[in-house]
Amino acid sequence: MDQLAFYHFKIEYVLLTIIFSIISSTLAIQFSRRVKFTSDKHKEMILIRNAMLLGLTFWLTHFFVSISIDLPHDVASYVTYSIINYTMCVIGSYGALKAAQSVVKKNTLRYFLMSGVIALSVIFANSAGFAVLFSEYIDVKPVLLMMSLFMIYGMSLSIYRFLLQITHENYDRALRKWKVAGSILTGAALAGAPYIMLTSLLDFSTIASASTPLALVPFLYVIAANLVLKVVPDLYSDQLYLRSTEVYTSLFNHNPAAVFSTDINGRIIDVNNEAIKLSGYSYEELRGMNIEELFETKRKHNVVRYFKKVLSGSMPRLQSRMMRKDRGFSEVSITAIRTITNGQVIGAFGIVEDITDKKRTESRVEFLAYHDELTRLPNRRKLNKVSEQLIESNVPFSYILMDFDRFKRINDTYGHSFGDQLLKVTGRQIRQIARKYNATAVRLGGDEFLIVCESELAEKAARDVLSDFNKPLSVEGTEVMMTASIGSARFGEHTSDAEELLQYADLAMYKAKEAGGNQLVEFDQSYSEDAGMLLGMETELRNAIGEKELMVYYQPKVDSRTGRIEGAEALARWDNKERGMVPPGIFIPLAEESGLIVPLEQHIIYTVCEQVGEWNRNGTFTGRVSINISLNTLLQEEFLGYVTSLMKTFEVPAELLEFEITERLVMKQEEYVNRVLQKLRTLGVTVSIDDFGTGYSSLSYLHKLHVDSLKMDRSFTLQLETDPGVAAAIMSMAENLGLSIIAEGVETIEQVHHLQKLGCHSIQGYYYSRPLNPVDFEGYMSTREVIEA
Repeated sequence: MDQLAFYHFKIEYVLLTIIFSIISSTLAIQFSRRVKFTSDKHKEMILIRNAMLLGLTFWLTHFFVSISIDLPHDVASYVTYSIINYTMCVIGSYGALKAAQSVVKKNTLRYFLMSGVIALSVIFANSAGFAVLFSEYIDVKPVLLMMSLFMIYGMSLSIYRFLLQITHENYDRALRKWKVAGSILTGAALAGAPYIMLTSLLDFSTIASASTPLALVPFLYVIAANLVLKVVPDLYSDQLYLRSTEVYTSLFNHNPAAVFSTDINGRIIDVNNEAIKLSGYSYEELRGMNIEELFETKRKHNVVRYFKKVLSGSMPRLQSRMMRKDRGFSEVSITAIRTITNGQVIGAFGIVEDITDKKRTESRVEFLAYHDELTRLPNRRKLNKVSEQLIESNVPFSYILMDFDRFKRINDTYGHSFGDQLLKVTGRQIRQIARKYNATAVRLGGDEFLIVCESELAEKAARDVLSDFNKPLSVEGTEVMMTASIGSARFGEHTSDAEELLQYADLAMYKAKEAGGNQLVEFDQSYSEDAGMLLGMETELRNAIGEKELMVYYQPKVDSRTGRIEGAEALARWDNKERGMVPPGIFIPLAEESGLIVPLEQHIIYTVCEQVGEWNRNGTFTGRVSINISLNTLLQEEFLGYVTSLMKTFEVPAELLEFEITERLVMKQEEYVNRVLQKLRTLGVTVSIDDFGTGYSSLSYLHKLHVDSLKMDRSFTLQLETDPGVAAAIMSMAENLGLSIIAEGVETIEQVHHLQKLGCHSIQGYYYSRPLNPVDFEGYMSTREVIEA
């Protein structure tokens, strides 16, 4: 009965052969994927180990083949057979796993060669060992042998293709049934290989009469298994293609950005719904349209050039302005990739993101950083920028500084709202005069305005201001009279320093006020008595630094959610014996101008490290203390060494220190400063941007800086109640870059609430505490919990 079932082989062992062959095939698939996703460092070791384990399972498969025949053999031959068979199974397993790691396309020479390698492994594993075990019964049947070789090679083609698919494709749960089906059919087909080889090579006449029809039973089995196995890779490929198509369709149709598909000439083939919404055209109108038609004429050249770069393999991004059907425009960011089919570039996919709102927000932040919010005139930061440009262009210019004589009285009489409207009207009138002379009008603050003008036109412009403001101004239906006191100073003639030029114009303006106002006074060197005062103060400041008279006050930084102290900012204070407390706004600029800023800041760093070390040892305060540093200090070669030596001397952990820098500082020596900042962060010291939003690099350089946090400038804090959008944009920017943010200059509970709504909880300002000397700061700490750095 067994012979009728499967020629001369016992059916129970044939079934066991099939079962173990299926187990071996399943393991082969698992091992192949495991090797694929193993790092290169360990890949070869994992490959060898898995090949040895897989060789053992295939050897067990052949063991059941060997005992399914009643042909006698001796024990010595069986040991030799086992060694040869296991060796061939390991080599074959290694070859198959190794071959599966390469990406090989169907119907290529390499595909046929690698399939041949697998076929040879199967043939030798099924013949070499059995030739030793049954050497006395060898009787080669050429026709059957050729059939066997051909069938094994055909089987290897299907097995290798399926193994490649399973190894390299990211199949999901829905496709696992094909993995199971493929494993079963591969195992079933491989199980027939030893039986057709034995039928082709052995003489069974000693155990039974020969029967050619029955000899074909194993072959019929293998043919059937091969036919079914051949279908599996095709069906699996279809499923993979279907799934890929579904994924592509989903990504295309449900992409939150507009997606355009074009041919190689830029003609639109397909679009998603977002593209229809963005462009305003219908699907039918967009199909067949050339992509460049969606952009205005002056931008088409850039779009065409960008498209050519994409087709050549580059993947740049392009920001441009798309023209909608309604002739309106949208600011867009384009990311495109070329489409390749069968090795040929056939077109491109473009993902087009509408960044109109983003650009508008960035422009608004940029505008407010350089303009006064009330009058929309340029502010002091813009003045500095314009002055630098004029200096670089070697253009002689003057500052015309004006203050309005009756503004305070009018403001007190009619109220602040009326005063704001008056300032707007004043700003518009000054802007008109400035435009007449191709000059720049600036609001410095309060009722102080300034015109930056070419020197030869300065007096005419100033006389026009006097003339215009000798006429009544109409504000909300009320006529008011407000004359101007004007002081002017010439760059190059009076000074070659822009900051000093402003001081000189200010001195001249106050001379005009002292003379009764409503007049123009040009700076004269005789007005430099105040400058002499500053010179005397410079000497006193130098002595104060040398004698360590400067003090450090600490202003707490508070978590508004809990009221706990997060840290503090160290602020320099000068209690002059003759003048009393000198404002930092006077002695800090003086130190910068006189070259005293480096020793001053070194003294502050020394004092802070000494104090922080003492607080840390006593457990009094373990929060982070920030110190402002200038470019001059940062450029000192010994800066890092000075800081590290102080930290070591006073036992200050790095996490308790923070250095605050300004954006302008980075812009001047970007590469060097960045290296120093990175070294500070490597030590464990925190670095933050002070007065964020007021420098040149607010938008374009922030991502390049090695910093940990931002301190939002107090000017944006003051705008929270009238225009919180700018603060929100800055916080969003910080969040996207993974930076923490703190708001300074917070003075009211309303500002705290606005910041909390925007997600900013780190607060510094007079609402919580003014700067305190160390003793008072310790007293303040005793009333609140401190957050450790």
